[in-house]
Amino acid sequence: MSEEYTVTIDGWFRSGWHTFKARHVELLRGISIIIIYSIGLMLLARFIPGGDITGMLVQLTFGLVLTAGWFNFCLRLVREEQVSPIVIFRPFSDYLRVWMVAISMSIAVAAGMILFIIPGLYVMARLGMAMFIVVEKPGGVADTLKYSAKITSGHAGKLFVYYGILIGLYGLSVIPYFTGRQMLGAVTTTVFNFLVTPILGVTYASAYDSLLFLSERPGEGIDKPGPEDIEKE
Repeated sequence: MSEEYTVTIDGWFRSGWHTFKARHVELLRGISIIIIYSIGLMLLARFIPGGDITGMLVQLTFGLVLTAGWFNFCLRLVREEQVSPIVIFRPFSDYLRVWMVAISMSIAVAAGMILFIIPGLYVMARLGMAMFIVVEKPGGVADTLKYSAKITSGHAGKLFVYYGILIGLYGLSVIPYFTGRQMLGAVTTTVFNFLVTPILGVTYASAYDSLLFLSERPGEGIDKPGPEDIEKE
């Protein structure tokens, strides 16, 4: 990451792009794990009787924790650590706590979406950093969600726009499928999975890192994290 953390949307994307250029090989290895899992889940839903229900259960039990692992991997790359994609599986060592945070956040966001899309995005903006926090900081479910709300306080607007960009990019990648252009859809989703998703992963990690250290060091220059700030392995 750059010498100073910039709490702006363009700053997050600049940092993410910088990390992608420097660590794209590792990012591609990491996203390959996620894509292999997704393909396996799709095959499970297609070929096993009752596969849709089974696939949904697998996603709700293992997929959420794997997502936390992907975020953790992206965060370590943003922090310029030397790390293997195997770290994606690290959250499974504390499975129950990570899963409870992930499912609680998912339920809260889903409830907001049911009420209306904007409340759902607001809840996502305030609680979305919990998936980073749960992997690197100790604490219960409520503490983790509260800490996410704390570090995002005053920045919900920027995060609201950022999540809107993420949703919009994903929407563009799948539009061809809804217009009967399956071949084009195969191309756009491949580009999204192997190029856009890694960039968004490190961009999201940059957003978290900037908000974290702005919150923990008020009134000071926002410097590189030190050993006292991060619970390392």
